[in-house]
Amino acid sequence: MFHHDSPYQVNEEARQATRQRHRERVQALFTRLLDTFVTDPDLYHCAATLFFYLDGPLESYRYRQKELRACQQKEHWERDETKFKRTVECLESLFHDATEASELLKERLLSNDHPSEEDQKHVLEALVQLQSNVKAVLEASEEHMGQTASYEGVRDLAKRVRDAVREAKSTFILS
Repeated sequence: MFHHDSPYQVNEEARQATRQRHRERVQALFTRLLDTFVTDPDLYHCAATLFFYLDGPLESYRYRQKELRACQQKEHWERDETKFKRTVECLESLFHDATEASELLKERLLSNDHPSEEDQKHVLEALVQLQSNVKAVLEASEEHMGQTASYEGVRDLAKRVRDAVREAKSTFILS
């Protein structure tokens, strides 16, 4: 336990300022790195995880979209079980981010902290876009992956996304 006059005791205000400064530096670094053409989905996955905690699920969702594109740029992703599973994992992460953003907005609505229509629109757009992505993955991979457990997982995800879109449409936008 440190005493009040200990040189090792850090002022909480100074600690927060240091965190904020480093947060901004890390954000700027990742943004600069990932705004260039990157084809490694693992880099986008890492950025999505980081930005989920720094800026929230919608910013994470943005990097997950790039991760999905990088997964789908791999040759024969829709035919190779390992590459397909990686794509499915990304879709699941996109779903997590979009539904997390939706839940946060619902909490704000319930607490009478009315989120802007723009915020509601962004969440709904993310869910609708995810619905399109899931459909595209199902169509592209049905011939080669249609009998796999991973493909069944995407079919299940399609149902969950459809339900989330329906719920968001009934909850958001001028509610």
